[in-house]
Amino acid sequence: FGWIYIHAKFDPQSQPLSVVTSAFNRFFMNILANRSEQEYVARVISSLQRNLSSSAIVSLCCLLPTFRILFPSVMRRVVSDEDLSSQNGVVVEDEFASGSQMSRIRLHFIFRKLISALCSVERPLALFFDDLQWADDRCMELLSALMMDRDHLQELDDDDNDDTHCLFVGSFRSNETNDNLLSHFDDFEQSTSVD
Repeated sequence: FGWIYIHAKFDPQSQPLSVVTSAFNRFFMNILANRSEQEYVARVISSLQRNLSSSAIVSLCCLLPTFRILFPSVMRRVVSDEDLSSQNGVVVEDEFASGSQMSRIRLHFIFRKLISALCSVERPLALFFDDLQWADDRCMELLSALMMDRDHLQELDDDDNDDTHCLFVGSFRSNETNDNLLSHFDDFEQSTSVD
């Protein structure tokens, strides 16, 4: 099957985290529509069930509504029917909207596990982030955490191979950068885990 490709394009009007969550949600809608991907979807579900608690799966389903159809038993067990119906159309759960330190740590952890479930030797993952100059602070923090956390990068490595099966690519307009973006780029330059 080859590379998996997820593309996110930022714009100046995007809400915090919405560009990243929308890109992952679109990717899963396309994968689920393709019958030949059923084995891959089953592997991703199995990995997430092994590596995330029920409450983390519910949080993931709130971030990526497409996941609700993948985890109906978890959603029914953890969230009441009334709560489920009131969440229709919610893109980002209130727990992540606060931006607190704990919510950021939880968000980063959930996305680490999601990316780890998505990529493998057979199906490496390429994430392309376009127009980073317009990325919100929360997205840049998430991308930085995903790229620079060495423990997370080791999870993405195959035991027999030193290569990480996840590629992050970003583009930006150099004439429209801001201090926040430049600060993250400085961090990337100093990191031993980002080339």
